[in-house]
Amino acid sequence: MMKQIIGIHAHDSNISYMEALFNEDDNVKKHLIIKPQMDLEDQRKKLMALIKKELKSDVVGFMITCTVYASLIEESDIDGVPIWKIEDPIIEAIIQDDHQKFLFFSNPDTVPLTMAKVKAGYQKKGKESDYQVRLIPDSFPLIMSGQQAAYEEAIKEAIAPYLQEKGSVYLMQLSMSLLDGTDNVKTVYGAARESCNVKGETFARSLKIT
Repeated sequence: MMKQIIGIHAHDSNISYMEALFNEDDNVKKHLIIKPQMDLEDQRKKLMALIKKELKSDVVGFMITCTVYASLIEESDIDGVPIWKIEDPIIEAIIQDDHQKFLFFSNPDTVPLTMAKVKAGYQKKGKESDYQVRLIPDSFPLIMSGQQAAYEEAIKEAIAPYLQEKGSVYLMQLSMSLLDGTDNVKTVYGAARESCNVKGETFARSLKIT
């Protein structure tokens, strides 16, 4: 029986990144687009209900690509089926990086949620803050309305002055991975890809999918 991996996204622009990560395995990928809501508790309840509804014998895991959704679903598994958050590798990379860092966001709603995870990781390792947080104003509505080129240009303009600084630029949302491959820039997609390349494994095998 074919195994199924279910992606949970806030926007269809994230689908291609998940497909690229799992391009070397034979698992069936199913993508669910869940519209963001203002009430986060209501959003969490609907996400949990959806995950439980999708639990079937052939489902081997859920991949959450939306930063907000990844913060709302704290569980690492539900009924023994793993819940993966695509942002986890970049957060770990930030914690391991001892150089100055500039953390960029385009969606203001993601900042407190993701930074809570970053700060928790720093506290666990006993590290002092060595990063600066930057929000690119009025940029997120561009990608949500399908204006990908304008969104990419807004990110490029925002980070350009920081690329000459000593340190690294981190783009903290998967949608910002349009700039993956840019020198001195770390992306959510790039960090997820590198997390398994270090082990010499496919992304699926790095998640213990056999």
